[in-house]
Amino acid sequence: MGQTVEEWFKRYSQERENLSSSPKPRALNEMTNTALAFMAMGTNAVPYLADKINQHQELTRLTLLRLRYRQIIPGFLDALLPKIPSKVGQGMDAANILAVYIKPPGEMLIPLVDSALRGTNSAQRTMALLAIRGISSGYGLAQQHLSAGLNDTNGQIQKLSAMAIRWHGSNGKWAVSNLAVAARTSDLEALHYVCQALCELNTNALPIVPDLRQMLTLETNEDRRVVIGNAINYISR
Repeated sequence: MGQTVEEWFKRYSQERENLSSSPKPRALNEMTNTALAFMAMGTNAVPYLADKINQHQELTRLTLLRLRYRQIIPGFLDALLPKIPSKVGQGMDAANILAVYIKPPGEMLIPLVDSALRGTNSAQRTMALLAIRGISSGYGLAQQHLSAGLNDTNGQIQKLSAMAIRWHGSNGKWAVSNLAVAARTSDLEALHYVCQALCELNTNALPIVPDLRQMLTLETNEDRRVVIGNAINYISR
């Protein structure tokens, strides 16, 4: 490929910034080529990318909110805000490359980001959870981290744990009882992802439908009622 992992990573980050600031066919094509390069590198790139997740992160409340809602923040508005610290952007890019393009075995990735998954730094934990959603095996190794995430008081951590379980599909059927507990979260967005994970588990989630029905009976918030009701209908169909 003619370039080192570090060079490809810098190129990916730059192309991602170009794409977010002004979407263009050329920028998208270049980003696709870089993604293909990481797919070709495969697990050879995993240690380097894991290091980007493990590096120390200091985040302001504003940065945390931007990371949480960056998918819906208009590009022109995001460009007016202070630039996200480089280490944060690097960690998020690394997590995305690992989950979407490399999909390494959990037996390899999870030990490399174990300290981030167990730590108290919410940014590192966020990035590590984003990364392990794409593992291709070793789902049992992820269980303790995802269970802890579902039972966390941080709605973002709950959301990302549920997202990972959804990505793991039937390999996440062990999590039904944990998802049932997490469904009582006060965070609407986290509830949405918890219910999506339950729907992905299909008939494996049937045992908790009575609990969801009880929640629906007691719920007074209309938005939450819609999310819970849709989950009940999908699982019970």
